[in-house]
Amino acid sequence: MRLLLLSYFLLLFAFTGSAQNFRFNEFGIEDGMAQNFIYSMDQDDHGYLWIGTGEGLCSYDGQNFKTYTTKEGLAEDVVTSTFIGPDDILWVGHNSGEISRLKNGKIAKFGDHEIVISTINGLSVLQDEMYFISQNEGVFELVSGKYKRVGKFGASRFYAIQHIDKSNVVIGTDKGIIHIAKSNDKWVKRKSILEDKQISAITQGRQNRHLFATSNDGVLCQLKFANGKILAREWEGDYLKDTEIRSIIQDDQLNIWLGTTRKGLIKIPINDIEGDGQEVIYYNSKTGLNSDVIQTIFQDREGSIWVGSFGAGLSSMGNDFFTFYKFKKDEVLRSITSIFADKDYCWFGSTTGLVRTNLNGANEIEIEFPSNFGTISITALHSQDGKLYIGTEKSGMFIIEPDETKVKRVNWNLGTLCDQINQIDANEDFIWVATNGGLVAFDFETQETEVYGIESGLGHNAIQAVLVDNVGDIWIGTFSRFVYKITETGIEQIELIESGQLQVKCIVEDLERHIWVGSSESGVFKLIGNRIDHFSKKDGLSSNYVYSLSHDVNNNMWVGHRGALSKIREKVHLITTYDYNFGIQGQVNTRAMALDKSFNVWIGTDNGAIQYNALKDVRNELPPIVSLVKVWIDDKPYTPTEEISLPYGTYRVQFEYIGVSLKDSEKITYRFMLEGHDQVLSDPTKEMTASFG
Repeated sequence: MRLLLLSYFLLLFAFTGSAQNFRFNEFGIEDGMAQNFIYSMDQDDHGYLWIGTGEGLCSYDGQNFKTYTTKEGLAEDVVTSTFIGPDDILWVGHNSGEISRLKNGKIAKFGDHEIVISTINGLSVLQDEMYFISQNEGVFELVSGKYKRVGKFGASRFYAIQHIDKSNVVIGTDKGIIHIAKSNDKWVKRKSILEDKQISAITQGRQNRHLFATSNDGVLCQLKFANGKILAREWEGDYLKDTEIRSIIQDDQLNIWLGTTRKGLIKIPINDIEGDGQEVIYYNSKTGLNSDVIQTIFQDREGSIWVGSFGAGLSSMGNDFFTFYKFKKDEVLRSITSIFADKDYCWFGSTTGLVRTNLNGANEIEIEFPSNFGTISITALHSQDGKLYIGTEKSGMFIIEPDETKVKRVNWNLGTLCDQINQIDANEDFIWVATNGGLVAFDFETQETEVYGIESGLGHNAIQAVLVDNVGDIWIGTFSRFVYKITETGIEQIELIESGQLQVKCIVEDLERHIWVGSSESGVFKLIGNRIDHFSKKDGLSSNYVYSLSHDVNNNMWVGHRGALSKIREKVHLITTYDYNFGIQGQVNTRAMALDKSFNVWIGTDNGAIQYNALKDVRNELPPIVSLVKVWIDDKPYTPTEEISLPYGTYRVQFEYIGVSLKDSEKITYRFMLEGHDQVLSDPTKEMTASFG
């Protein structure tokens, strides 16, 4: 399995550009697949994904691929369609017009070259009846292993078929959508829809007796069966105009996904099906998908979207809650060191300046700094009364007025160390600036300053973090085992560890008004009244080195590390880590996290910025499907369905099993016990065998 994160850039100025990217897992021949041309996908009751390719049928258990060809009994190697029917029977259509059936591990094949010689483009099974379409010959039923002609119903080419019930079927043809119904044991044509269109795909909707169909020139149509009739509702948005659609599904959130010939994968959110396409998402070779030619789409039981391309293999997207943004200047990728989101814009500070974008990261504008300062490295951003205050690595603090693109510098003449800014926050009277020369209180009205440091009672002059909490107290982090708080009565110090020193990197306040402190070597501390909770690597953090903190809309705490993120879900006592498997690469930069008005978390890294959307983060609560693979008795193998009869005696028995999860296979562990032999379950193990005797 390979992780793909492709990037590109859109030039908005001669010197700057950005791109939105998505993460896909990719599978191909090098991962064990038979071929990179994918025609169909289905999932059986044991959780296995079945993939039809041009050189065989592949099964995938979340870890390994296995290929079935004519050597294993298939009618032909070219698999053009699949369908999982009742009793977990897998039906397979071939290019030759033949059909294979996998039942209880055994393969049977069917065909009749006297009446069917063209491609099987679709199969549909309901209860004990199996129907299929041949591209040139029409609709057929398989009865007692024999092909039985149903009819052509005025069409010449056949591309899709779906059951509504035992007496109603819809087919996609070169003459539109045709509804056929069974009357007196004979199939008759009831209605034609979109007769001037070539229907490329039909899929079952998530609502009962609803279907969706597409044409090869961009028509999307919803079908509803009521009172024995098909009602059609057609959408023909401008964004789909002249789009050659090959496949369609409706996911479990009711969104529509389209596989196309030249535009890649298109996701139409349910709330935008009748809209203007503003919320439509395009996944293609420019935004992270490895191909623009998508043959088939499938959503598995765990919610992951699988994409079968025509020549580029198989891709999956299990998590789309991370979106990756690349920002460039003079063709060089920016390291995003500070982020701030106000009601109108996102501001991205980098080691090479400041850019302003729309809230979705698009329409990038470069902010101008005085040329005499050279390259400006941004370390802190904060907005107050419409003005954006900008902290820099060594050039002091700047201010930019609303809707301006040029900045002006604050000349406070406090020395070189106070021009080295780490963080900025504010209350009603002051801008509070954490610098390497102390904590600077900057008066809005008079622009006078006061500096807090060791002489004021702080543990160090190099202030790393500052936070103004909900009651107006100012929290300060520096090199000390304490965190400090300025209140109306003075400076308080709160001991985080009993001895030694900490380097506090960041301080944030969550939605429940609790204070969180991130340190450079000792993990995360949470202050709840007089109690301090501590989270470290032994509790599940990816690392004890913490660079950034931010809560999300659900009050989970996000922790930035080098090459990883941790999410603390304290209410359920769970820490989840996200690393390269989720597209997280490189360093999460210090204090480079922010919330926008929609409570999306923005994360700055040395590879650009990441947006986390909590609404898309639906946790996989489904356990793996555990199946018995084989039983070994004194080194002799038996299949799970095989009857085993042994004389009385002592035997060595080994059970071989697998838990199938296409989403989290690497995290599966097993516990087992043999009734009558064991009293308790075994310890957790990743081994997939249990031996006795």
